[in-house]
Amino acid sequence: MLNRKNWLLISLVLIGIGTAGALNILINGEEVMGINNDVPWGILIAGYVFFAVASTGVGLISSLGHVFGMQWFEAISKRALLASLILLLCGFGVLLFDLGNPLRMLNFLLSPNLSAPIWWMGALYGLYLILLLLELNYSLKNDHHKVKPIAKVAFFVKLAAVSNLGAVFAMLYARPYWSGAFYPVYMIVTAILSGAALLSIIYYFIDNKKAEGTQSLVKILGKILTAFLAVTLLMELWQVLIALYGSTPGKYSALMALINGPLSIRFWLMQIVIGLVIPLILLLGNNYNSRKVFNAAVLTMVGILSMRLNFVTVGQIIPLWSGENLIYNSYIPSWSEWTVIIGAIGASIFLYLIGEQKFDLTISESGNDSKVMASKAQLNS
Repeated sequence: MLNRKNWLLISLVLIGIGTAGALNILINGEEVMGINNDVPWGILIAGYVFFAVASTGVGLISSLGHVFGMQWFEAISKRALLASLILLLCGFGVLLFDLGNPLRMLNFLLSPNLSAPIWWMGALYGLYLILLLLELNYSLKNDHHKVKPIAKVAFFVKLAAVSNLGAVFAMLYARPYWSGAFYPVYMIVTAILSGAALLSIIYYFIDNKKAEGTQSLVKILGKILTAFLAVTLLMELWQVLIALYGSTPGKYSALMALINGPLSIRFWLMQIVIGLVIPLILLLGNNYNSRKVFNAAVLTMVGILSMRLNFVTVGQIIPLWSGENLIYNSYIPSWSEWTVIIGAIGASIFLYLIGEQKFDLTISESGNDSKVMASKAQLNS
């Protein structure tokens, strides 16, 4: 297994790669991006969705401890909060570069549109960022009297933010594939899936000497991962069947592009087989050993990244005005866009490793340790 220094080196290389693409976008603007008038949202929007939803999912799992009093999840709360914060910051960073000129973000404050879901997306995730900072700060200080009320407010903000992110797409009635009530719920489900996968990866690399009961935590996370892999796969199935048999104009054509068109290989191979089916097969049964859960979690995150790109692309692949001879809109991400995503992944790894080094992220002396250990004994019995 690679040690911490090697991972720091790898993350710095990824950041360097991302910096090249980011500078190219800053200097030349949207001209060096693959987006166009027909497909205005590309991989950077997909990357923002990937990071923001993953951040929310990690945060939702941490809420099981602070909000619902499930003592096992008290043990992971500090690491979950740190990871959630880093993922959200990386998501915001990716979104800034999608604007071509990051200064355009000021328009969010100077000319707010309160009737637009996309404005509320920014407001809710901005509020979530503030609450994350407060919750992590008091958690690191072991000030649990202040953590609890902040965590309760943050829990509802997380749900509102991630479901509203789905609504940003669901309320675009000119894009039939996105339109409807499906995606706000889908975002919540896949957020928890992302959170379970990421925390499983984190705890695989944590030395047992540093984190008491790591193996048992991985077992719990493996069970959550299994459940939400199954739920996500079922939702994907119903989404396909409803679009097929409903034959809604625009939605049906977009679905055919996804399952039997230009996006089909990425959908079936990356999103379904690698991202959902293989991880689910790996986790079937009661043997949730750390290696098996880790492998399933890595494959899940690869599939989710493809899922986000497919989701953003397929909604725009059908022209707004199309005649009898349908020609799909085309979008190929540029090297600059790809490298920004790579750099954001590297930044998230680097910042988390630094956080592990600088902060004490172990179970705090809060009076909950005995309950956590009792839960461990019960789980292992």
